[in-house]
Parts: sequence; structure tokens; C-alpha cells
Amino acid sequence: MVEYTFLADFDLLADMRQDVCKRPWAKPAARLVMDKHFKIQRAHEEIRCLNIEICHFVTYMQDKEAFLKTREDALLESDANIAHQIWLQQQRLQQ
Repeated sequence: MVEYTFLADFDLLADMRQDVCKRPWAKPAARLVMDKHFKIQRAHEEIRCLNIEICHFVTYMQDKEAFLKTREDALLESDANIAHQIWLQQQRLQQ
């Protein structure tokens, strides 16, 4: 059987001797400042994440370049046409 909890059982709502509108966090100016504060916090978090992602991306690009160079060298003797196409791809990536 499901137990029901009524709003009167919550201490927060039951003990409302003060008007909520008079609380500091209920004032429009305070809410704006809090919103700005949390947006700035989130921006700092995003910067930290992006700095990590940038490192991952740079590593990916370096690995891809090394892989293409290795494949180009390996195919140079056996299939010069494909090796040339790999070289062209590398040139496009470097632009």
C-alpha cells in the first residue's frame, strides 16, 4: 500500500511564520545576482572541459597525421597512386 504524505507534514511549509517574499533570496535583485553567479560558475566549468577536449583533439590530429604518413610510406613502393592520394589528403588537412 502506498503511503501518502500531506503538505502539512513538511516542516518547510508548516513553519511559515515569515512571509517568503521578505526573504533575501526572494528579492528580484538578489535573484539576478545569483543567476549571474551560477552562470559564471558554469562558464568556468565549461572552460575546464573545453581545455581537456582541446588536448584530446590535438592528440587525435597528431595521431592521424602520423598514421597517414606511415601508410603513405608503406604504400609508396607497392601502390604509388594510393600513396599519392594519402599525400594529397595530408595536404588538405594541413591547410
